[in-house]
Amino acid sequence: MPTATASGADATPNGSANSRDHNQGNQDKKYTVEQKAAVIRVRRYAEIKKAYRKLSLLTHPDKNGYDGADEAFKSE
Repeated sequence: MPTATASGADATPNGSANSRDHNQGNQDKKYTVEQKAAVIRVRRYAEIKKAYRKLSLLTHPDKNGYDGADEAFKSE
């Protein structure tokens, strides 16, 4: 009768798991120039979005008591 393991993998007598012999992640995946450009574009967008949020917090009237903070926040 086969024995069950905690991971659910079929263990061989030497202790290695057969179900773990698979390709890990994207080691051999190919990509096109368009796919690479899309990833770079998304990363750049994320950086811009993060910088915009940081600037918004700096100029937000509730966070900044300076007289011109209200106009600066609205002009973003």
